[in-house]
Amino acid sequence: LTFGATPAAKEHAAAALGNLAQKNEAICKSILAAQAGPALLEMLKATDAKAAPKGAKKVETASGKKTGGLQVEAANCLRNLLEGDSIAQAVLVEEGMLLLVTPLLKAKATEEAGSKLLGALDECFDDLVAAAKSK
Repeated sequence: LTFGATPAAKEHAAAALGNLAQKNEAICKSILAAQAGPALLEMLKATDAKAAPKGAKKVETASGKKTGGLQVEAANCLRNLLEGDSIAQAVLVEEGMLLLVTPLLKAKATEEAGSKLLGALDECFDDLVAAAKSK
């Protein structure tokens, strides 16, 4: 996530970690302990359209399936890592996650991933989520 040479490498790393973390508390804790949270938050930031190479295509996996893109894979990975872990949720909310997710809700390509990530937060964050959505 941090040392990937290309955005595609980071995207694939996020997708792989998200798959490993799905419904596996021990792996989630290990991934978060390895400081994946800040790297994933960095990936949520909007990419500069001018910085992207012209004619860039969606990354395809070995099986030919298209990935969701850097922001979508980061959001999906975070969702799997944070589901049911209110302490990890609080840490990443404090680090500014809600401000990074809000723009995802406004873009059609990232709206679903952003909504699912916010949906994974415990009820104690409902007021913060509502405030973030209204911005």
